[in-house]
Order: sequence, then structure tokens, then C-alpha cells
Amino acid sequence: MRAEGMIYRESRYCIRDSLSMGGADHQNQTQQSLDLEQAIEHFFTGSVIPHDKNNRIGVIYWRTRPDALFSAYRHIGSAAMSTEITLQLLSNVPKVTFNAKDIRIPDSSLDLFIYLAVENQASHDRDVLTRRLYETTAARGRLRQTALGNLTKDIKDRCIRQSPPHLVNYDGSRVTVDAHDFVRLAQAVDGSNGRTPGSQAYPQWIAAYRLYQNHFLEDYQPTLYGLVPWIEEQRRKLRELFHRLLEKLVQYEITEELYVEARIHAERWHQSLPDSELPLQYLIWLAANMGEHLDAIRHLKSLEELESTEPRVIGYSHGEWRRLLDRSILPDKTALNLRASARVDVAELLDRASRRLTGREKALEDVFEALFVDQEHRLLTITGDRGIGKSVLARAVAEACEQAGLLTRAILVSVTAETDLDQVLSAIALQLGKANWLELNYRSKYINIAAWFEKEPALLVIDQQEAGDVFQEDFIARIKQLSVQVPIIVCAPKAWDGVYDITLEPLESTAIFRLFESHAHQTLELMTNRDALKNITGGSPLALKLFVNTMCSVNLSLGDALAQVASLQNEARETLDMLRHGDILLWCWRLLDEPARRILASLMDFDLLEGPSLADLRHLHNDLPDSVVDDRVQQLADMSLVESKGPLYEGASLTWHSLVHEFLWQIDALAGATENPHFKSQTRTRFRDLHFNHLEHSINDYSRLAERQRNVIHAFEISLGQGHAAESLALINHFVPYLIRRGLYPVARRLSDGMLAQLQGNVNPGYIQLLLNMAKLDIKQGELQIAEKRLDNALALTDHHNDALLQGEIFQQLGIVAKMQNQIERSITCHERALSLAQHHEQSELQASILANLAVTRMEKGEYTLAREHLEASLDIAQSIEQLRIIEFTLTALSIVAVEFLEFEKSLDYLSRATIVASRIEYPERFAIIDLNLGETYYYLGKLQEARMHLSKSMEVAKKLGYDELEAHILYLLSQVEAAEGNLLEAERHCKQALFLAVDMDLQDLHVRLLLAMAKLFFQQHHWHQAENNYTIALDKLRLLPNRYRLAEALVGLGLSLAAHKWLIGEDDAGLAAELLRSALGEPYLESIAGFFLEWHHFCIAEHRFQHGLINFPHISRYKIPSAWAMVLNIDNAGTC
Repeated sequence: MRAEGMIYRESRYCIRDSLSMGGADHQNQTQQSLDLEQAIEHFFTGSVIPHDKNNRIGVIYWRTRPDALFSAYRHIGSAAMSTEITLQLLSNVPKVTFNAKDIRIPDSSLDLFIYLAVENQASHDRDVLTRRLYETTAARGRLRQTALGNLTKDIKDRCIRQSPPHLVNYDGSRVTVDAHDFVRLAQAVDGSNGRTPGSQAYPQWIAAYRLYQNHFLEDYQPTLYGLVPWIEEQRRKLRELFHRLLEKLVQYEITEELYVEARIHAERWHQSLPDSELPLQYLIWLAANMGEHLDAIRHLKSLEELESTEPRVIGYSHGEWRRLLDRSILPDKTALNLRASARVDVAELLDRASRRLTGREKALEDVFEALFVDQEHRLLTITGDRGIGKSVLARAVAEACEQAGLLTRAILVSVTAETDLDQVLSAIALQLGKANWLELNYRSKYINIAAWFEKEPALLVIDQQEAGDVFQEDFIARIKQLSVQVPIIVCAPKAWDGVYDITLEPLESTAIFRLFESHAHQTLELMTNRDALKNITGGSPLALKLFVNTMCSVNLSLGDALAQVASLQNEARETLDMLRHGDILLWCWRLLDEPARRILASLMDFDLLEGPSLADLRHLHNDLPDSVVDDRVQQLADMSLVESKGPLYEGASLTWHSLVHEFLWQIDALAGATENPHFKSQTRTRFRDLHFNHLEHSINDYSRLAERQRNVIHAFEISLGQGHAAESLALINHFVPYLIRRGLYPVARRLSDGMLAQLQGNVNPGYIQLLLNMAKLDIKQGELQIAEKRLDNALALTDHHNDALLQGEIFQQLGIVAKMQNQIERSITCHERALSLAQHHEQSELQASILANLAVTRMEKGEYTLAREHLEASLDIAQSIEQLRIIEFTLTALSIVAVEFLEFEKSLDYLSRATIVASRIEYPERFAIIDLNLGETYYYLGKLQEARMHLSKSMEVAKKLGYDELEAHILYLLSQVEAAEGNLLEAERHCKQALFLAVDMDLQDLHVRLLLAMAKLFFQQHHWHQAENNYTIALDKLRLLPNRYRLAEALVGLGLSLAAHKWLIGEDDAGLAAELLRSALGEPYLESIAGFFLEWHHFCIAEHRFQHGLINFPHISRYKIPSAWAMVLNIDNAGTC
């Protein structure tokens, strides 16, 4: 037995009879131990194994999973043991045994037997079989006389049955083929739900692995040369299945921490598939976690040499692995995305999907093979003409996969030309039950959704609902990126470049006729009108459904219905701008009575993605009895003009095809549905009122508002078109903040501008609120000067209306604008004014928000004591009103203040509390900021490995978010960590990268901190002049950014550089150090510094900060620099820090 397979040498299995024999038989049944692999080998070779008199093997108890039934062997029974012929093909050459003895079969006969046994088909056409084996039918005689004639008698008697001259009949009931057993065992899934199993399937996977001794007939050269392509195809399929089996084994074993076994299987996988990155990622991970550092490096070198073009779905890049291994950081399991995919038989999926589709078996099989079986593609497009059945096919795939347990969820998102990727993500979030994600920015939303898809097997369907080029290049690029986490089907008119495409063609005649018969049952008429039916519908499933269901709905014969449609074809071509299936749609419209036309026409104003409910239609048509509305909606559904997402009387919304929608607009259905000239304007007014009412009741429920968002936008457009801006002003002031928080800036701008244009001269509190909302939008879009002008205008108008609360909100926004313009003093003044007004009116949420902003502004100035007071007050208020975002923000900011005061344990406590709150918000950006601050805190505590871990996590999110400012801060702290570990060159590299970003984004405070960090690096390398130069530049910048803590850091660093340059070791004399500073810097320079009113504790904290992470200079306190500065600047309370 080969060592490779001896994974469970130490495992012993108890094989015993599972059936109660009763009496003495039951009492005397024996237990015997048998090695697992020996048991498998006995079974598949047919040799005798110890068993009871009934020749049954019962339950095999696995030592690590006593509850796992080894179902492949639990009931061999007399039938299994009666198998007489075994065929071993998963080896270099074939091997045939009869009654456990090897037999030899002549070459061409062996080729024939292999083919018959593997195909295991009861009957073969002799000509087809001859062509397969000999590549020509002329060799029919050789097939009969040689290949069949030379089969051994034992084989022929048991496997070849009497058959007519044109057939070869085969009986495989007494033949066991190892390839068949391998496929069955390798595809084993959990019996409970069809998803990736645990202990139930694992023993069967092990058995399959043991069977696969080598690739299918690896070194075999058939005599019948026609068999070569067939053997290669079988080998390819089995090899792919073997690789999927190895992946499942490795994933399961890592999950169960069976690392030795996982490494054996991963090694075999890599040997079999040396050009793939995937097994190497597992091997590096395993070696690192098993302490096999040299093996990890060896595999990493193999990974680096690959130059693989396949997308990396697990693990790390070469550089990331190198950094982890160099620092002996163990990667965790999350890097491996341990989510083995269930393998479901395509036949099962086809059976499920075909129940709602006819004539699409080939397309369905292609989708299943591409996405779920071969898994060669993560993204595919289904293309074809409108109405060809793209959406229906995608939904059938999704439903079949869900029913088979292949997915936990299928998510279907419909899109139009107005849909951007953020709206797609919002639709996904709503379907996942994550309404709180709607308020996140686009990138944070994307990260959360991608993370969800990484954990759960799902399918995403993106379905284009209208004609034209809906998908822009950036949209396509983002969807391709998302497909790394989830398989995606896109239904679109045309294929995407570089994406696997399945094009749907019109249905074949047989499928059309089968569909017709299943709905209409007019078989006799169909026989005489087959060609006409095909011509009218053009093989379109939508056209066929509309035609047949309308025909049945109004009780027409097939001939009459075809004649009526044909009579409208010329009119449709002339009036409907070549609309596809316009003749059938016009025919359906003409068959409707006035109430039905009115109801169908009223769908025009609804967005295709936000259809009405039955209650909505009753409201729109309140002049009709409810029973009439209900009856006509049912009629439209019977005709397939509309469909319902669920039971209509339970509030389900209606949907309709984009061709129906376009038809209604082309004929201006609202104008032509009735003779009433006011019907169109009345219906639009009711539509507006319906959705304004929805807005009023959904102001604080974003998920409910999102369900009708497009229709609400259209309601405002109708209102503006009717000149009713004043009546809808209060509502627009509720809706614009929602649009801003959702990131829908262009829509917010369009509606606000339209409203403002109609309200000129009509000044009231609502108008001022609109100006404030527009200023908030300006700030979001970076238009600070416009925002400031608008806010000044709004503030001036409040004097005439005595609205102090509105003034408070305006002052807060002015403070934010001032801070963004680095006008710190003005920002503080505005925030203090806003706070006073908010306190006077007892507006708790506004107070908490202003206090938090005011604190951050004071932190910019270095006033950390006041900042702490503001933050603590903000936190108390936010906790009392449960404002989670403000709570998390203030806790994180308090941790930063604690670090400035060197209170590191307190900082950790704040950050721990912030993490708990952030987990409820699920905002990746905030997690990244918390990790950033954890990294800084651990750095000051000297826990460099923990610091690096948190900074790496923060950097990962920052890169995903494209958050350059955060990345710059992370690089700064990474430079500090590298310097503390003595990696000064790496630290300098990080500093320079961060400095480039800080300068580019004009991050003044960070720029100063980086200059100080660079100076400290030069100090450690004894580059005194460069250190002094950086400190001097930092001091010059600090004159414009009066942060006294940063100023003290620069002065202490400069003093130490000057002293270290002059003295090898500190003189332990503050007077000498003071004289050095005076002589080096000069009195004018020192006088300019004295104007910043530095205090003793600023210098003490600065010296402590300088010492953190410092190497080569353990005794800097002997230079007495803080005391020297105290003497030079006449600071009181000088002494030991």
C-alpha cells in the first residue's frame, strides 16, 4: 500500500453487523478492527474480509467522528459481493479482474470493453460505435470479428447480450469500474441540505482519494486509435473532479485542524496541478501554521515563479506573504475563504430548472457547467433580443440552485439606465436584510457586501430592464471585481468584452408548439397554423406567452387570434417605431375595455423597478369600484401584460416587461385610455399624492423609503412640472437629506435647483432650510466657497424670521466649512455659537454633534484638555439618545486624546468600547480608523506585533476604500513601528510614501508629524544636519498651525539633535544645554517661540514621545533638554519629567 495514501495509519475502524439477528446470533456477533484503507482496498478488489455469516458489513465507526456513517460501505450485502468483474482505470494502465483474479484481454477487445464499461449504456448503434473506435464505419466487420470476437468468454457471457445486427447491447450489472465509484464518492454531499458537508461526506471523499491512484489511463496507448480523443476527454473531466475533491479535502481538514492530512492532500494537488496558484496558497498557509518555516519559504518561491494569470481568490500576494513570514506572523483562516462549493449533478439542476422553462435545456446546462460545476467562470452574460427569455432563464437558474441547496441565497437586481452601482449595492443590502448599510458610502457598502458573499454561497443576477447601453465601463469593471466574491449572471442585450457569453436564440418550432399546447390545448388548430404561430411570435417566449394567454383570456380560437394580430401588423410598424412585438401588444391593448386600459396606462409613471400594489391602483383609480379594479388587474395578469411578485391581496407589487412599458409611452396610453381629457393630469396628481404620502410616513425609515425612491423622485418632478414647488417645500427638505446620505448627489442637486428656481422671492423658514440643505450638498461635493456664500445668505434671512434653532444648524455648517479651510479660530467661534443656540432649545442630537465637531477642531489646535471635556459631554448626550454613530465617534476621539496624554490603557478601553458600537453600525471605515488607533496605542505600549496586525487590517480596508488620507496616517504609524524594530530604511520608505500623500492632500498636521518622524529617523542614524533641517522646517510650519504639543515635540527633537551633535553623552547639566540652544538658535528665533506660551508638561510629554521606539540612544534624559527649554523660555515648574 502506497505511503501517499496512508493518512490514517493510526486510525482503527470497528466493523460490525448493524442488523439485529436476534437470540444467539445477535449475542455472538463479532467485532473486528480493520484499518480504513485496508477496508477500502478489500472492498474494491473484491477480496475476502472478515464478516459475519450474512456477508454484510455494518456501521464503520470512525475514531474522530463516531457518529459518521461511512455510507459508501455500510451495506455491501450479497449483491455487492456478487460483483464478478472489476475494471481499474485510474492508474497508468488498465487492469481487469474476474473473481479477484487478473485476466488478460486482447488489445482491441480491451479497448472496446473499456469504452462499454465506462459509458455503461444499454445499447449502442453499431455504426456509431464503429466510428467512435475506428473513425470510419468501414471497419464494422473488424468490430464484430476482432474487438467483439476476441473478448474473453467470461466477459462476453456476462456483459454482451444478444442484439439485432445494428446494435451492440451491454449489461454492466456485474462490472465494477473504479472511475464510476470515484465520481460517486467524490461528489458526495451532505444529505441534509445538499451543501458542503462535514463528517458525513468526508469519509467518502477519503475513499475517492484512495481510489484515484493516477490520472485516467495515464500511460495507456489504445490499439483503436479512434479512442484517443475519448480517453483524453475522460481524463480531463476526472482530473478536474479530482482537483475539486482535493480542494474540498484540504478545506475541510483545515477547518478541523487536521493539518498533517491537509498538507498531504495539498502536496498531491500541487503535484497534479503545478501551474495553479491555489494549492500553493494552501501549502504556504499550512507550513506557516505548522511551524515549517523553510517549507513555507520554499512554497512561496514556487508561487513567485508561477507568474499566474488566474485571479487570486484566497491567501495573499507574494509581497504580503513575504512580510508575514519575515515577521513570523501566523495567517488566520479567514485568508483562505474556507467555503467549499457543493457539487450538484447537472441533471438534477436541469430537471429543476426545466420545470418552468421549455426549449432552453442547452443554455441551462451551459450556465450550470460554467458557474457551478467546472467553475471556470465567475461572471457570464446571457444575451439576446428583448423578450427572448433572458430574465426567466436567469431566475430559473437561481431557483434551481437554491432548491438543490447549492446556494443559501440568490439575489436578483433589476437595473435601468438610471441605475448606478451604488443603487445595485443598496438593492443587494435590502435583500440581505441590511437596511442599515444604505446610509454607508459606496465603498463601505461594497466592502460589507463583498464580505457577506465571501462567507455565504450565493448567486447575483443583474437584469437589464430596458433597451440601450445601460452598463458603463466603470460599472462593468466594478461588477467584474465583485465576481471574485460571488458568481454573477448579467442579462443584457449584448455581451461584455472578455466575459463568457450565452446567447439565446429564438425557440425552435418543437418548443413553441409544446408551450402552446401546454397553455391552449388546441392541438387540431395548431396542426394547420403552425407556421403562422411561429411567424407571429418569432420564437420569442414573451410574445408567445402574451399571444396564447390573451387568446385564452378572451376565448378566441387560434385561427381568429392569428388573423386579428396579422391585421394590425402594418399599423404597428407605422405607429410604434419598429417596437419589437408591437403588433401583439397593440392587439392586446385593443382587446381591453376602458377600465382595464386606464389601469394599464397608469403604470406609465411608475418606475419599472418599483411597481404598484393593488392598494396603490385602487388609490389611483378611486373613481372605480374596488371590485372593478381588482377584476381588471386580474385580467391584465391573465393576459401576461403584468405579473405579481406574490399574492396581490397581501400587498405584493406588480411587474411588467420593459416592452410593455415602452409600448405605453409610445402610444401615450394615459392620453388615449379614455375620452376624459383630464384623466392624464388627474392620474399624475394622484400618483404624486400617493408617493408624497409614502414619503411622509417613511421619513425615518430609510429601508421603506428606498423601496419607492425612484417613484418619489418622479413625484417631485411632476410637482415641479405642475408649478407646485411651494406646496412640496416641506417634503423636499425631508427628502434631500435622505438623498445626500444615500450619496445621490446629482438627484439632490436637480430637485433642489428646480425647487429654488420656483421659490425666488418667496422667503420663509422652509426656503432657508432649503438653502441649508443645499449648502450641506455643496460641502459634500467640495464646493466650500459656494456653501459658505449660501450659508451666509441663509443666516442673514434668519434675522427676519427669528428662527434661532435654524441659526444653530447654519453656524454648525459654517464651522465645518471653516475647519475644512484650516480657519481653526473661526471654526471654534462658529461651533461655540451653534452650541449655545442648540443648548437654549434643548436639541440633544444637535448638541452632541456640535460638541464632537468642536472637540475635533480643538484637537487640531492642540487643546486636548478642552477637547476631552467636549467629547465627554457629547458622549453623555449621545448615549442618552442612543445615537450610535456619535457614540462611536466620540469614543474613538477620546482614545486619541488619551494617547496624547500618554494614557495608553485608557485609550485601549475607549477603543474596545468603540469596537462594540461599530459592530452594530457595520461601517468598515470606522473599523479601519479604530484599528489605526489601536495600532498607535500598541506601538506606544511597546507591543509591536499587535500594532502591526491592527495597522495591516486598517491598511487593507483603506486600500479597498481608496481612502488616501487614512492610508497616509497608517504609513506614518507603520514607519514608527519599523523604526522601533530597527528597520530604519523601511521606516524611511513608509515615511516618504506618507509624506507624498500628505502634501498632495494638504494634510497640515500629518505633514508636520511626518517631518518630525523623518527627523527622528535621521537622528537615530546620526545624520545630525538632516535631522536639524527637518525639525526647523516643522517649526516653520507650526507657526501657521499652532499646536503646542507638536511644537514642543519639534523643539525637544531639535534640542536633542543639537546636543547629540555636540556631545557623545549628555552632560547631565541643564544650564549647559540651555547655553547650547541659545547659541545655536539665536535670541530672535527664541523670542518668536516664546509667543506660543508653552508649558512644562508639553515638553515632558514630548520627551516621552521621543523615547518611544528609539534605538541607539537609551540615555537621552541626560541631555536635560526639557529643563533647558524651560530655562530658555522662562517656563515655571521645571524639574524632572
